[in-house]
Amino acid sequence: MKPRQLIYFIKVVDVGNITKAAEQLNLAQTALGIQIRNLEESLHVQLLDRHSRGVSATPAGLLLYERAHEILQRIEDTRGDLISLAGERARIRLGATPSMLKLIGTE
Repeated sequence: MKPRQLIYFIKVVDVGNITKAAEQLNLAQTALGIQIRNLEESLHVQLLDRHSRGVSATPAGLLLYERAHEILQRIEDTRGDLISLAGERARIRLGATPSMLKLIGTE
């Protein structure tokens, strides 16, 4: 189970349609469908009921939907905590053309 798959799964459940979710995620519908199938296969459980009007979460899918929100929030919290622990140093990179470098100096 990968964080990206959880993000995709949440979007599919929110939208209720794989094609519309794929459009919103800027993915091909086939690629999104494969990611959802891979997630289901890795967990050995069906997460979505597929029907002519779209999809809906199964009971297992609803559990994963709730937990996925928690998992992704914990990842963000951890990232923020680690950045704080490191002293919140920010790195800024500037790009310049060779002609601009001549104006600024080579050092």
